Amino acid sequence: MSRSLSDDVVRATSDDKSEADWTLIMDICDRVNESQNGPGDVMKVVKKRLADSRPLVVLHTLSLLGALVENCGRQLHLLVCSRDFVTEARRLVRMSGPQQRVSDKMKELIQKWALDNFKGNTELGIIEHELYWKLKNEGVHFPLAHGGQSGPPPSSSTSRSTTNTQLTEDEQLARAIQMSLNEAPPCPAPQQAVRTDINVIYRLKDKWCE
Repeated sequence: MSRSLSDDVVRATSDDKSEADWTLIMDICDRVNESQNGPGDVMKVVKKRLADSRPLVVLHTLSLLGALVENCGRQLHLLVCSRDFVTEARRLVRMSGPQQRVSDKMKELIQKWALDNFKGNTELGIIEHELYWKLKNEGVHFPLAHGGQSGPPPSSSTSRSTTNTQLTEDEQLARAIQMSLNEAPPCPAPQQAVRTDINVIYRLKDKWCE
């Protein structure tokens, strides 16, 4: 990795920054894509920064990593979906106290990757099956997934239960509509109204002829 790119990774993840430097982060993503060795080289620095004892450094590094996954290709994805990284991600998820924000950010990324970026990809399935679902089964709470499910895929019995609930709600709605119709005052039948109008006309005519 060129020195300038390595320095920029360190600069982008510095605890001197109060928030993520997205301009610099996107520049790093572009340069990673331009180099054949870029993904491997940038991940070496990312792993070192994730091991830093300063929470803000780790938070900025996770922001950078999230951008790398979103903007870089298969070679970088394979590195993220490695046993080594899964072990590191587990360590970050278990953080608490002053480093709770690190844990929350790592869980947010894991869920995003599992339910979006890597979902259904057998080559990258370690994040979904060996990390996300296993952590959930161990009792780790993840944030509610935006536009997706936060729980395990529904079973056939769950689907049937949902269908039955929907049917019950439909029946209740139908009953409510029927009750509303029963309570409404009856409208005169159109034919009866017409006959009544004709009779009135004939009576007026007879009276006039008299």
